[in-house]
Amino acid sequence: MSQRRSFIATLGLFLFTNPVRLLGRVGSKKQTMNSKFYDIASLEKELKSGNRRYLPFLNVDKLRTGLYILPKGSEDTQQPHEHDEVYYILSGKAKFLAGQNETAVKEGAVLYVKANVEHRFFEIEEELKILVFFSNMK
Repeated sequence: MSQRRSFIATLGLFLFTNPVRLLGRVGSKKQTMNSKFYDIASLEKELKSGNRRYLPFLNVDKLRTGLYILPKGSEDTQQPHEHDEVYYILSGKAKFLAGQNETAVKEGAVLYVKANVEHRFFEIEEELKILVFFSNMK
């Protein structure tokens, strides 16, 4: 059997025997559950191992969440989103611009941004660790 066929057969077996494990890790797929518990340190480790800044970890009917980490001195290049959003600053220090409103943010800050409003973090003085909550409702 060729390597490609072997890979496809192995992938098919994995999906057939463990589809929930695979689909539960995909941020764009909606999950169905009554409760789930997450550990920020584990999420951060997963995010950094993939050399990314954002890790979606929950996507249910009306809510999506993720962990967003911006290193000190980095640039936040995000674009406006189609859904309302709330940020909870776990740690770090920076400034935040939403529309025409600018504010300093640090650990414990909670920020709300209406759908389609331009916004970004800037002048990041200390690495920002942020929990992000999106409404899935239009």
